[in-house]
Amino acid sequence: MKKVLLLLSLCLFATSIQAQKEQVYQNESKTHIGWQPDRRLTKEDYQGEFNNDPRHQKYCDEVGLCVSAATGVFYRIDARKGRYKPGKYYEKLYVSPLFQKDISCYSSTADSMDFAKQQLVFDIDELTARYMKYQFHHFLDSFNLHCDNECTFFFLSFYEEAMALRDTVISRYSHDVYLVNREGAYDEWRQKIDQLLDSYKEYATTPEEVQRVLFDKPLDKKLKLAKYLMPSWFAKQKQKEMQQDEK
Repeated sequence: MKKVLLLLSLCLFATSIQAQKEQVYQNESKTHIGWQPDRRLTKEDYQGEFNNDPRHQKYCDEVGLCVSAATGVFYRIDARKGRYKPGKYYEKLYVSPLFQKDISCYSSTADSMDFAKQQLVFDIDELTARYMKYQFHHFLDSFNLHCDNECTFFFLSFYEEAMALRDTVISRYSHDVYLVNREGAYDEWRQKIDQLLDSYKEYATTPEEVQRVLFDKPLDKKLKLAKYLMPSWFAKQKQKEMQQDEK
């Protein structure tokens, strides 16, 4: 009888492990889509009304911007529930680009290349997410910090810097592809962004990150949304002080 119970326990344990391995996360809601390598944006994802804003047709006629994707990079930081205890604090960071369906739209004259150009903008968001996580973790490693204390308070400064860089990249991309419409510009940008995405593939957005940011609900019952983030100016000041101490 004991052997039967032991065998049953082992089977249940194996089943539990297998279920954990097969955890399925959602990368899409009724209103948004999270970035994932196997989920390309389609025409059906653009559910906004193109004619609601007269500027849309103006941009389409003048610079060929006939598809408008509403995208951005978002993050959440969860912390362990309960009172703060030195040495036992824990935080977890999630970063994910999101595409908003109801305000993304396209002209009836748009073709496949118009949609491809906006997919590249969404991919620039993914590159931004990877870059900020790389910079952040590189900072942690440089000072031997870990995310079992308040280290994620520093993340905000890296987020702001990466988003400023994102705006610059998208501005230059739009200049080449839309305003000037330079021949071969899209292909050059596509190749460049793909190479950079591959360079930071270790920091690719995970399905877990997408679901956490997308539905704004902690995935672990032991965690809750962190209520406090250190102001970015203070984080930058602390970062400078630590760098000076190293010298």
